[in-house]
Amino acid sequence: MQQFTKKEIKLTMLRLLQTKPLDSIKVRNIIDECGISRNTFYYHYHDIYEVLSDSFDNMLDEVIKNDSDDFSWENAFQQVAGSMLINKNIISNIFSSKYADKINLYIANGIGRIIENKMKAICEKKGITMCEEDIRIISTFYKHAIAGTFSEWVQLGMKTNPEDFIKKLGKIFPENIENSINLIKKD
Repeated sequence: MQQFTKKEIKLTMLRLLQTKPLDSIKVRNIIDECGISRNTFYYHYHDIYEVLSDSFDNMLDEVIKNDSDDFSWENAFQQVAGSMLINKNIISNIFSSKYADKINLYIANGIGRIIENKMKAICEKKGITMCEEDIRIISTFYKHAIAGTFSEWVQLGMKTNPEDFIKKLGKIFPENIENSINLIKKD
């Protein structure tokens, strides 16, 4: 029952985000729409931002779960951009809010988790030993580059088809990650 309630709260939040900016959505809107009590909402979540974070966590977990040996950065970027385009109203209503900086950082950290996982897999496959700090430095650089690219695309209204820049990112990104690993390994 708890999972059902949490899922319903998240779905309600997303439905509201289709038509309302994040800043104008209140807990009252969610509980009225869900037909739950205020106490029930606060039993599951501290605030609206936590509902949003939980939703992003679920999406990120899906990307990580679908990670495989035939993982492609280009496919991952296209999956993210495709999801953003499908949910354009939701994304616009989130990124036009006072939470935009928090959301950007949250997305960057999620991208960082994916990059760290792939870097560790690359190092293991090539028999390279890297300390956690070096992995963190490289992943921090790339996570902000990717998150910044997507953030700028959102701020410009997601008007351009992301396919071209994603194809280019998909080509240069894996090579740059491996070059970064090799360069730091030499130090």
